[in-house]
Amino acid sequence: MTSLPTVKQVLDNPDVAAAIIFALAAVVGQLLHGVKKSLDGDVPCVDWFRKDLRRTFSAMLGNAVGMLLFIQTGVLGPVYQAPNGWWALILFGFMNGFSADSALNKATRAAWTPEERAAKTQ
Repeated sequence: MTSLPTVKQVLDNPDVAAAIIFALAAVVGQLLHGVKKSLDGDVPCVDWFRKDLRRTFSAMLGNAVGMLLFIQTGVLGPVYQAPNGWWALILFGFMNGFSADSALNKATRAAWTPEERAAKTQ
């Protein structure tokens, strides 16, 4: 009878470690897109994700599908083993999440007053 692998054995696998790094960076990228929209003054950060839950869910689903596709290609493990490969995985994952939210989550912003519109254009 075989025993289950330990956490150390799982994390020693470069493909698994690369997938974890990539997935975490993708989630952070998606969240930081909401922060960017908040800093632009379009909508408060929390409202970006809860204003239109269907679009938020579609962005999360798009991010997850992107993660699964990249993980299934098998390219992340070799990238992870390259010099500074962990950094490439973080950037690659971040852009996956950021772009998924940017493309799929078009939550509506509150209507601007004429003063807010004038301030935004200056």
